[in-house]
Parts: sequence; C-alpha cells; structure tokens
Amino acid sequence: MKTKPVMLVLLISVLGLGVSILLYQNSSRLAQPTISVYAKPILPQVDWPLPNAEELSLTEAKARIPYSIPLPEGFEIRRIWATKDTVEVSERSVAVEFTDDLLLIIHPMKQAPDWDGIIAIAPSFIKVDINGNLGIGTDPGYTEINGVKHFHPGSVEWWVNGLELDITLYSNTYTLDELLKVAQSIR
Repeated sequence: MKTKPVMLVLLISVLGLGVSILLYQNSSRLAQPTISVYAKPILPQVDWPLPNAEELSLTEAKARIPYSIPLPEGFEIRRIWATKDTVEVSERSVAVEFTDDLLLIIHPMKQAPDWDGIIAIAPSFIKVDINGNLGIGTDPGYTEINGVKHFHPGSVEWWVNGLELDITLYSNTYTLDELLKVAQSIR
C-alpha cells in the first residue's frame, strides 16, 4: 500500500502550489518581492488559503476545529479561515494570516509525510526539527518550471506526533532561519 504515502505527498505538493498561486493573486496585502528578468511570482493567496473554508473570528474557528489552534508568540492575527462545518470534524483545517507577512496553515494528518520523498522532488527543501518534530523548510526563492523562474515563498512544514497535525508557515520575506524561530514559538 505504498501508493497512499505517494498520493499524500502529491496532495501536499499540489496544496502548497495552490496556496502559492492564491497568495500571488492578492499580493498587494503581502510584501512583493523584487522581480527583474524573472516571470511573475507564484505566491500563496491570502483571500482563500483553504479549499471549502470560510473566514471566521478566532472564537468561531476555535469552536469549529476539533484541536487547539497553536499560534506563534508575538504576532497579530489579521484573518482566520476554517474548513466549513459541512466537512467531517476529523478533517477540518485552519489558516491564520498575521499582519507581518506570515501565513499559518494547519491540517489534521494521521501520519507524517515522506520528507525524504518531498526533498527528492523539491531539492530546495531541507530537513528541520521543530521542538522535536521533524519537517522540511526552504528560503523564499525561485523555482524553474518549464524554463521559466517563478517566485516561491519561504516555508517551514512539520508534523506534530501525538496531535497528528501538519503545520506549515509561509512568508514571502522571512528567511528560513527566521521562519524556524517563529515555528519554535508555536505551542
């Protein structure tokens, strides 16, 4: 049954690319990278970072999500989205946009992604450790697709054993080291 982990990795990859594309469409809200000879950047969209979700207050999101929403210390929340209540409770996700060019997305996930498989496909990622939980991360930069360079945000993603949560931070301007410091503050 090796196809399940492969499909999970593909789903995560497609979701990451979708978030990147969505953020690009609303790039006026986030810091726009300087672009010279490169194509337009692909960035996560902040207007709709989760499929089948709606914008809610923090109180409403906490009531809808079946797990505690871990947040980084010292950041002001701009907006929150949670998967609609028509989605099975055990599959509900949440996204939090902060005022400092930071997007946090949390998904329930029964097992850790295949980090080595993701790195094999996307070598700009490296393995990271967030409070004893393994994951991957990358600096903001450019990815070449069909000979055209596209901007991608920096990100850190990790799986929290015991809680069975996949947590990802995105930023267009934070370096990997800065994202790791933010991730370490999430409890």
